[in-house]
Amino acid sequence: MTLKEFQHNNRMKSTLKTVLVGVLCVLIGEYFHLDDLFFSVLISFLLMTAFKGQVFKASLKVLLATIIFGFVSVVIGLVFFDSSILYLLLSCLWIFIAVLLVPLINIGAIIGGIVASIILFFTVFNGIEASTETYYMLCLQFFIAFVVASFVDSFVYPFKSYEAFRLTIDSTFVSLGSHFKNLNAILSNSPESEKEITLDNFKQMRELIRITDKKDVETNIYNYQVKVAIFTKEIYVKNEIIRNILLGDNSEWMAPEIAEIVKLLNINISEALKIIHECWISGSNNDSFISRELTNALNSEIKNLEDIYREVHSAPGRDAEFYEKLLSFGSLIELYKIIVLKLQKIDDLVLKSKEPHFKQDEPSDIKEIRNTEFIPDYRHLLLNKGNVRQSVKIIIITLIVLYGELYMSWPGGFQVTFFSVLFGLLPNIGQIHQKAKISIQAVFVSILYGIVCLAVLSQIQSFALLILFFILGGFIFSYLANSTGSAAYGWLHALLVVPFSLLVTNVGVVDDLASALQRGLALIVVACVGIAVQHLIWPVIPEKQLRSSIRKSLISTSIILAELLKMDVTKSVEIKKLVRKQSESLPTINTLFNDAKYLLSSEDENTHEYFMAIERIEFLYIQVESLFRGIYRHLDNRLLPLHLAHMKKNYDQLFDCMEKVAGQFENGTVFEYDFDKFTGDLVENRQRFRDSDVWRKFSDNEIEHSVFIAKSIDDIIDSTEEINRAINFINLNGDEKTVFTLEESSVVPVK
Repeated sequence: MTLKEFQHNNRMKSTLKTVLVGVLCVLIGEYFHLDDLFFSVLISFLLMTAFKGQVFKASLKVLLATIIFGFVSVVIGLVFFDSSILYLLLSCLWIFIAVLLVPLINIGAIIGGIVASIILFFTVFNGIEASTETYYMLCLQFFIAFVVASFVDSFVYPFKSYEAFRLTIDSTFVSLGSHFKNLNAILSNSPESEKEITLDNFKQMRELIRITDKKDVETNIYNYQVKVAIFTKEIYVKNEIIRNILLGDNSEWMAPEIAEIVKLLNINISEALKIIHECWISGSNNDSFISRELTNALNSEIKNLEDIYREVHSAPGRDAEFYEKLLSFGSLIELYKIIVLKLQKIDDLVLKSKEPHFKQDEPSDIKEIRNTEFIPDYRHLLLNKGNVRQSVKIIIITLIVLYGELYMSWPGGFQVTFFSVLFGLLPNIGQIHQKAKISIQAVFVSILYGIVCLAVLSQIQSFALLILFFILGGFIFSYLANSTGSAAYGWLHALLVVPFSLLVTNVGVVDDLASALQRGLALIVVACVGIAVQHLIWPVIPEKQLRSSIRKSLISTSIILAELLKMDVTKSVEIKKLVRKQSESLPTINTLFNDAKYLLSSEDENTHEYFMAIERIEFLYIQVESLFRGIYRHLDNRLLPLHLAHMKKNYDQLFDCMEKVAGQFENGTVFEYDFDKFTGDLVENRQRFRDSDVWRKFSDNEIEHSVFIAKSIDDIIDSTEEINRAINFINLNGDEKTVFTLEESSVVPVK
């Protein structure tokens, strides 16, 4: 089975499980004659769609949040209800706190805010006694959702994350092999084939590692296969760096004989990945999957490159060009060495994963992945402008809906509180406008479906027919919500509306359509209030959000890079955490691309520049991760710290440059460095290090590795220059730019 087939089957199973959970909740509620049973169905739909494979943990958070937030809300009502203003302020503050904690406890905080809002509505309209009864009712309904959803998710077509994990790696082997063939297309000036693998594959692997239940898998086999995933990602990163080298100007060193050797390397690496892919599936009794001949060929080709490299930079008259014109050549050799080493390790690990009796403790890299759940800093969480702003918006939406209910006779009642909070929690990023539009359209479709079904039921009183309509609507919207497209977010809202549209107090009894129409109108009103607050009362400026994301990404990269190049061994653990955290956030670059694609039309003169800036930030992220491994896994290199110390002044200028480039998006100015002069100063300083002859005292491997690090930093400088050029163009809207040198440190305000 291919990965696509597995994902399709899994999507169908997830849809069927979601519908089954909903039907079970309906039947339980009807059997025990429970009021407002749509709550349990709605919560179970949310859990089954958003938390596949992890429903038990998520539903437990929901149940605990319901108990805790609901209890505090009732206590606030009991103590302060007589002071109406104070009660309203405290209740809103409690909802504010719940929403503020969404980044920390996610679904628990969302449900906590919803429960607090519902109890606020009940207290205002029906009194504290009614709100207490509502609290008990919510706890019961959410307990039913907890039990049913957890049971179905765990025992009915359980999510096979381990199988998905294996298939993901398998498809990655195939795609990665085509990536190396693409490198030969670059060398032959031929068009590249479309990429089939991105960093999203590795993000998916990481998530699958976290949720895989090792009880069903032999521990030693699973550990080795996770290690394979880690090494595969490292090869992918190195492939991207090689690609950027080959796309650059290599005319100074890329002789035809060198190009032919590089092509052979790419072909043989692709062949090795193909062999590993086949053996990953079928298995073998050999000592090695990759043949000895192929391994010897790879090592021989690298040695040929090394011989040419040493011959060139040791030839009379070429020494002066060693550190500059041959940087790409030296770093290319180092990259291929690393790739071949990782291939050999993968080959060994795949082989050992086929040996059931081979025992070893869980590798430390896997433990780190399992323990890298994001635990935000509490102070940062509370002081985060975006989170505070979003929490205030929720309060505004809640108060507007409450005011409309009290004084303007808006339809809906307490039930719409669920949706007032959900619509208020639309992501506070550039996609907010797109997602808001998709959500309101999907909700309207779901409401229309509910009204049509109830119209039929008003003529044919049948509980069985109601269940059939419920199953049909649940299946359609759940299937759409389980897709990977951008509309999935909206269809999730549509799915949540299904129980609200169809499940009235007396299930199966529909005397008229007045209540159905009123509920539909209520949802539309609440959605409009949410959109109005987000767009009119307190609008998000999407392009500003996009600029802010780019600025923060560039600043964080400069900070991590500054720490890396200090090569402080005592801080290796702290730096590793910084790099890992940045690596974890790398897939958010895809979010930036999606935001930009929606915000910027093809006619927008800045579209290309935004895409260029985002693409180069992605490359910076990859380079930082590669630099960390290159520096801290070669601490025995005696030359590297000497070289880094000698270049400290230039690198400090680079960090200052990156921060000032990023600052342009914040202060509305244009600040352009004379990068030619900066690069000239850097080359001149590197020349002084070369003239000192210090480097001649070290081994060839130490020299080559130092060259690899130097080339990586040069690539970072080039990327920073491209980002700066793109930002200047955006800020000036294509007007004539003025160039300033580093010493002038000049700023031009944007008119």
